Amino acid sequence: MPSSETDRETGTDKGVIFLAATNGYLEEIRLHWRPLLAAMLGLSAGVGVAIYPQSILAPYMLAEFGWTKAQFAMFGTMSLLGLLFFPIAGRLIDVFGTRRIILPGIIAYPLTWLCFAWMDGSVRMYLGLIVLQLFIGALTTSVIYSKIVAETFARSRGLALSIMMSGPAIVGAVLSPVLTRYVEQAGWRSGYVAVSVFIALLGLAGFLLLPKSKLQFRDERVRMKRTLADYRQVFSHPAFWILFGGLALCNIPTAIHTSQMSLMLLDRGLGPETAALAVSVFAIGVIVGRFISGIALDHLAPELVAAFSMSLPALGLLLLALDMQIAPVVVCSMLLVGLSQGAEGDIGAYLTIKYFDVKIYGTVFSMVVSNTVIAMAVGATILSVTLERTGNFTLYLFIGTCSILAGSLVLLLLRTLKPAPVAARLYNA
Repeated sequence: MPSSETDRETGTDKGVIFLAATNGYLEEIRLHWRPLLAAMLGLSAGVGVAIYPQSILAPYMLAEFGWTKAQFAMFGTMSLLGLLFFPIAGRLIDVFGTRRIILPGIIAYPLTWLCFAWMDGSVRMYLGLIVLQLFIGALTTSVIYSKIVAETFARSRGLALSIMMSGPAIVGAVLSPVLTRYVEQAGWRSGYVAVSVFIALLGLAGFLLLPKSKLQFRDERVRMKRTLADYRQVFSHPAFWILFGGLALCNIPTAIHTSQMSLMLLDRGLGPETAALAVSVFAIGVIVGRFISGIALDHLAPELVAAFSMSLPALGLLLLALDMQIAPVVVCSMLLVGLSQGAEGDIGAYLTIKYFDVKIYGTVFSMVVSNTVIAMAVGATILSVTLERTGNFTLYLFIGTCSILAGSLVLLLLRTLKPAPVAARLYNA
């Protein structure tokens, strides 16, 4: 297709991007289904799916090793190391291209799950495996795979992001009940082995589907020379700090969504089967939330969509904090949390593309995503302290409710900013 303007440095054909934005909404999805499916499968085999099996396996480990809930929650502070790994991975895809970064993650990440099956109860061993998984898992996140969507889609970008990011939730919804039954019969160690094999096969399938002609690395010497200029551009832009701060506040309760979910639900008085159902409902909520937010981002003001979507867990956490031990109420609460959790991935990626040049997408989005790591570490610390002092999750749930509402209001400040030049042309098309 002819183009009137081409970015020599990145190879991005802006004319093609602009023209694509004016085509039929679903036509982009039909034309580029293969890279979209590759990204979806790859992301489903990465760190994004970890919250589901970890939530199932955590209670079994605590029971065998005698770890307390407060001690286990404190282990979550190790996620702070992701601050070092995610921005590095994001910068690598901007310099070397996505394909060169995807393959090492596909090979190595499943091996980290296999290592968990050999744990002997040593806290040092467990923490070491967490660090290793964070390091390798940085190559399997939405930071890596969403750039495929950023460079391929324009008009239906929100929908494409929702399709891609729904992968881990779909896997989680299917895997949670199956893994629960399997672990009850074969033990939690066998559960880790099964997860390792499953994500290895899924990741390989995604890589084989990725067209070789897509996302090849560009002139890396030019990109390396631009590193300092790129970072100055990021840190001087108010959109970065609004995104980073707002999403960080919304993510303070993330510890509840990860390894503490089953423990929290059991603490609320639910039985194991009801807790497993709530985890599955949470995963379903993530799927639904992704699609609703993705389509809304393509058709409505994305800043308003972001503020509304990120505020939903406040009601869910409040209901849980009130300690209503009625199963439908708890399940509804987890659904609201899941809806927002699903929307978040679309929101962060979409707003990054809107306010920053796609050639530094990985650099920017990786640092935006790191807000989740900071929030998880802060949230895990708060959770550990509140569990130590109160013995339950109630106080932490109230704190999380207030934090989410504050973060949602911060995101509205983006309404005062102008989009990046190319993005402005797309929105006005």
